Amino acid sequence: MNRIMTKTDEYGVDFLDHQRQLLLEERTRQQHLAEGLQADVAELTAERDMSDTDVEDGFGEGAGMVVDRDRDQTLHATAMAALLEIEAALDRVESGTYGRCASCGEQIPSARLEAMPAATVCVTCKGGSLSRRRAAATTR
Repeated sequence: MNRIMTKTDEYGVDFLDHQRQLLLEERTRQQHLAEGLQADVAELTAERDMSDTDVEDGFGEGAGMVVDRDRDQTLHATAMAALLEIEAALDRVESGTYGRCASCGEQIPSARLEAMPAATVCVTCKGGSLSRRRAAATTR
């Protein structure tokens, strides 16, 4: 494996190795979660032998299974999205661009990356985007 693990700005090789390990562990966890949820959805669908249009009104005997299946499908989609974020973060670690804010280009503080290893923006930019969304929502 041809890894680029050099010191970039405030991050040393040890920090990058640690972050890579955190990301790999989280990737494994999310993969297992996604696989389990996918199996649950398949099982619930097989049990009821239904498609998305089989229960139109959401009432009756199968309503609980439909709710469970829909919940598991949503959780599966969330796990798959997390996997994409983790893969992108691992790519940034490998390319030497890990820890740069995608919005302002500044270095993301190591404390934020330790808390959220797949983070793509610094706290300032994340807060700014939340503030802009809140302001937009209140002016509607």
